[in-house]
Amino acid sequence: MSHFRRHAFTLLELLLVMALLVVIAGLSVPAILRMVSNTGLDKGAEMLRAEMARARVMAIRTGKVQALLLTPGGSQIFVQDFDSVAETKSLPSQTSGNFSWGDGVLPKGVVFVSGETMETSRSTFETEKNAGSFDKSNRPILFYPDGTCQDAQVKLQNAKGNMKQVTLRGLTGTSRVSIPTRN
Repeated sequence: MSHFRRHAFTLLELLLVMALLVVIAGLSVPAILRMVSNTGLDKGAEMLRAEMARARVMAIRTGKVQALLLTPGGSQIFVQDFDSVAETKSLPSQTSGNFSWGDGVLPKGVVFVSGETMETSRSTFETEKNAGSFDKSNRPILFYPDGTCQDAQVKLQNAKGNMKQVTLRGLTGTSRVSIPTRN
């Protein structure tokens, strides 16, 4: 009885495997590129969450109101004692060159698109006490010594137009990252 032993693949089998690999690569490469392009955006959102937590802890430790400042269209995050910020009567976007009290910079290509804070009687009192320091487009997010803060929503965007939203809950000082709904 003779058994036929096969020692190699046929050309057709090799071509089929190669075609299958090309199809798999064609489907997975766009997903991988999308994931890589959003990495900076994810890092930026997490950096903002960390700065928010740091501002809250600083307010509790120092017993002073802390301000987190973001400049729309910019990429820098500033945390400073609110009274010190109000004394300078200028915000980071209005200073030139040297950002001496900058705390963090978002990853390359990621910028702040918008930031909204919920005005409360407490925050209104603080900002009126320092009238003229802040315009409506660049109000700080305030963190209080009792561990609370203002409710806020901040949107970040990368160069490809993808967005993330960081939502801060004032009563607990917790934040979460989500994908904003488009209007």
